[in-house]
Amino acid sequence: MDAWTNENNIRLPAIPENCEHPYHMFYLLMPTHEKCTDLIKYLKERDIIVVFHYLPLHLSQMGNKFGGKVGDCPVTEDVSERLVRLPFYTNLSKEDQNYILNELKLFV
Repeated sequence: MDAWTNENNIRLPAIPENCEHPYHMFYLLMPTHEKCTDLIKYLKERDIIVVFHYLPLHLSQMGNKFGGKVGDCPVTEDVSERLVRLPFYTNLSKEDQNYILNELKLFV
């Protein structure tokens, strides 16, 4: 998977050496918003449901009440448009995992 992500400028979760992954989700950080949208569509057409994951808090309904607006946190806004959460749950079979990985590798 590392070769595929490197070749396609896709980032995987980065876990610092002194930390442990909480394993509550697995995501890809796509190089552009367009690639993110294309990946979600591509996988949906193959019955693999992936979702856009992150709404910046300053752009949420509550954030807006406190004056949050587009442009306040440009890095957060950029990342939020490129983050895709992959299927990740306890009864995801090895066959399903392999299917998802194979389809991901076919996408570019």
